[in-house]
Amino acid sequence: MVGRDPVRAHAFAARMRDALGVPVDVTGDRRAVIRKAEVITCATTSARPLFAGRDISPGAHVDAVGAFRPATREIDSEGIRRSYVVVDTYEGAWEEAGDLLIPIKAREITRRHVKAELAEVVTRKKPGRANGEQITLFKSVGWAPEDAATARLAYDRAMAQGVGTEVCL
Repeated sequence: MVGRDPVRAHAFAARMRDALGVPVDVTGDRRAVIRKAEVITCATTSARPLFAGRDISPGAHVDAVGAFRPATREIDSEGIRRSYVVVDTYEGAWEEAGDLLIPIKAREITRRHVKAELAEVVTRKKPGRANGEQITLFKSVGWAPEDAATARLAYDRAMAQGVGTEVCL
């Protein structure tokens, strides 16, 4: 993994190693990490792209869930251009997703580059990944019903497994 703050990155890696029981290494070589990654998760408030889109490997999936303002972005135009893009909602994307709005304004892509909303893929109204070489990208700016459904699912699973602490207010 790669992080902007090496101390925090190493602490996070140690927690994930302990929690997941899998190797988690930290490196400063962002390009090497992106080139090897099958799943890239970006959850920052960065104003600038975190890596070069040309370095995304065929078949990789990118979760761009951090930047949520029209003037901020985690993914550069090349990364967006190379990807099959699915958004949480069209409405949110056209209002807040700088990852998309910036390259649209620069005329590097059009709105047609966004292929589907998540609900359309889940309900099979629109296709998801077409083949193992396609780069897919999910751009989320947050959508309250999706967050509520996810929270409920996590709660129900925790209750069924007898884990967690229920807090009554």
